[in-house]
Amino acid sequence: MNGNGSGKICLYGGPLYDGQRLISRGLLVFDAVGIETVGEGMVPPAGTRPIDVGGRLIAPGLVDLHSDALEKCIEMRPGVMFDALFALQNLDHRLAACGITTFCHAVSFADSELGLRSATEAERLARLLSLFNSAAVDRNYLPAAGSAATTPAAAIAG
Repeated sequence: MNGNGSGKICLYGGPLYDGQRLISRGLLVFDAVGIETVGEGMVPPAGTRPIDVGGRLIAPGLVDLHSDALEKCIEMRPGVMFDALFALQNLDHRLAACGITTFCHAVSFADSELGLRSATEAERLARLLSLFNSAAVDRNYLPAAGSAATTPAAAIAG
């Protein structure tokens, strides 16, 4: 909820692409359920939390239906492994910076494989992704050691 008692947010102050046309002075009103208004103007409607985008483009998010990027973020170089939660949080930020708002991670495994593609590791990554998607992990910062937000590591260990 916003300070005004409404969960509605209004993005305004920049061009808006609605998937078919470019509106030079667009505004977008949405809440947790979805988009309520796509329109033109520079004055946010009453009862919304206004966010001036400062001339930046307001556009729909992109969807990536298959990627092996998580494996590459965990093991960027052969034998150099990063913590899976750290890699996932950083990948999430990188994707958002590219305009990708929906991303389907491909987690692969094989019976005879070791390392990232082992069945055990695939199960661990699937648990991590489930926890991450449930919003139990804060995506906006890396928590201090020992804080409650660091406990997902224990939850995904199995």
